[in-house]
Amino acid sequence: MNINSKFNSFFIISILLIFLFVSSSVYAVESGETGVNTVSSTTDGSSNDDINAKDITRWTLLGGTLPAVFLFGLKSWDWGNRHSPYSRNEGWFAEDTSFGGADKAGHLLAHYAIQRGMYSVFDWTENGGSNKWPYSIGLTMGVGLFIEIGDAYTSAYGFSKEDLIIDYIGILTGALLDYSPMLDGFIGFSMQYVPSDGYRAGYKKGEMVKYCLDIVNDYSGNQYMMNFKVAGFRNLGFDLPLPLRLISIDLGFYTKGYTHYDEGKYAKEKERDIFVGISINTSQLLSEIWPEEHRGIAYKVPHTFFQYYHVPYDLVPVPTRYVNDLND
Repeated sequence: MNINSKFNSFFIISILLIFLFVSSSVYAVESGETGVNTVSSTTDGSSNDDINAKDITRWTLLGGTLPAVFLFGLKSWDWGNRHSPYSRNEGWFAEDTSFGGADKAGHLLAHYAIQRGMYSVFDWTENGGSNKWPYSIGLTMGVGLFIEIGDAYTSAYGFSKEDLIIDYIGILTGALLDYSPMLDGFIGFSMQYVPSDGYRAGYKKGEMVKYCLDIVNDYSGNQYMMNFKVAGFRNLGFDLPLPLRLISIDLGFYTKGYTHYDEGKYAKEKERDIFVGISINTSQLLSEIWPEEHRGIAYKVPHTFFQYYHVPYDLVPVPTRYVNDLND
């Protein structure tokens, strides 16, 4: 029987990639070639054969990340609805591009955040060792490439070199800030999201999962920004009062009217805007009010979340903040 009667080439390539990653991870754990000792010691000096939590975390990420991306792509981006791969020139941030550049800003921020998250985890699993760099950077670059391979097998997108370039810019930016705590104290990248009117009205009964996953395509509800954190001046020896330490100056970008949620009753004129705003650095606020001796998981989860998610508000009211329409 011809296998193409059951599977197109996309699924064959994807299955082979998943098998390669999972099998190599299982082999590494079973053979003991994990880079650290997988035998844990007990308090009386004896040992047992249990694989410790760091090994499990490391090899789960290395072996399971691409399969997770694969499943997400099938559900949210319709991967596999095209039998042969193709590429397309998407452009960058021009008005006549498919999403006005919002997709590029989203790619940059997503891969920036993934790389930094991976770095934090691998810094723990590798006990601060140098393997954290190839693991975090390499795995995130692999995610970016795998997404483009998947997009090549869907009629809606296609392989985009522009997406891959902006992915890698985000990854290297995250790695630079991981490498330099001083720069990290000053600079961050985040997004804020408020569902657009068309998205809120677009729910159809029986499509809850796909509807929720499609948040990533609701570009009219997203704003992407670079945050300048005043608290970073403490790294240069300045003694700042609390109100100044909480200030973030935000340079942002957003688009309106570029998605299928902006059609019909909820149609919007296409626009691409940049803005400057002032807001409260929410993760810094948590650091200020949370005692250091009690900073467990209940602190770390929201603190990390607010490093990448900007609460939808500005201290400078929206009508009076500086807005520059890129169409002018």
